[in-house]
Amino acid sequence: MIVFHNAWQYYNDRYGLVTLGFIEANPGQDPNPQQVAHLIDLARSHHVRAIFSEPEYSKKLADQIASNAGIRVVTDLYDDSIGVDPRVHDYISMLTYDTDVIVKALK
Repeated sequence: MIVFHNAWQYYNDRYGLVTLGFIEANPGQDPNPQQVAHLIDLARSHHVRAIFSEPEYSKKLADQIASNAGIRVVTDLYDDSIGVDPRVHDYISMLTYDTDVIVKALK
């Protein structure tokens, strides 16, 4: 997986997924051009199927990386947005929803 920020380690450990990179490695700091190029290279070399972002973040960088890597962007993944979307009204519904989104994107 390539995700917007590093919020998935426990989930990945539990379900055997790997996060290869983060768009925002440091909170509030956009990646520099070399970091963007590195994410594109990672996506290509590891045959990443999608970049995952969240509704509250700009998808501009995710779109740029995805376009250059020939993959898609998934913008409706939640990690801390309980209560914002009725589909993720509590922790269990958030995990269920996110798992469905991830599985569909990785097929």
